[in-house]
Amino acid sequence: MSLRQALIEARRQTILRLLADYADALNEAVLRTSIRRLGFSLASAEDIGFDLDHLIRHGCLEQRWEGDLRVVALTLRGEDCAYGRIAVDGVECTPWRR
Repeated sequence: MSLRQALIEARRQTILRLLADYADALNEAVLRTSIRRLGFSLASAEDIGFDLDHLIRHGCLEQRWEGDLRVVALTLRGEDCAYGRIAVDGVECTPWRR
């Protein structure tokens, strides 16, 4: 696996863990700021948008729109992935405890 792919997978896992630990749902702008502050400072808005799309396609997140603002919420599958209980393609899978 390339370093780039490893960073993408770690970033996706971090998105799931933020939602699992801090909120039922977050809007994309808040997630973007949080992800950048947690060490993924080079991630563009487009990168994070693609990550959210990937997690939605794989059943880890649900989305709703409030005007122009995308809000995402963790699913049970996403919570299992966040804690490392299941593997999801394209998401780092390591055990985690709060």
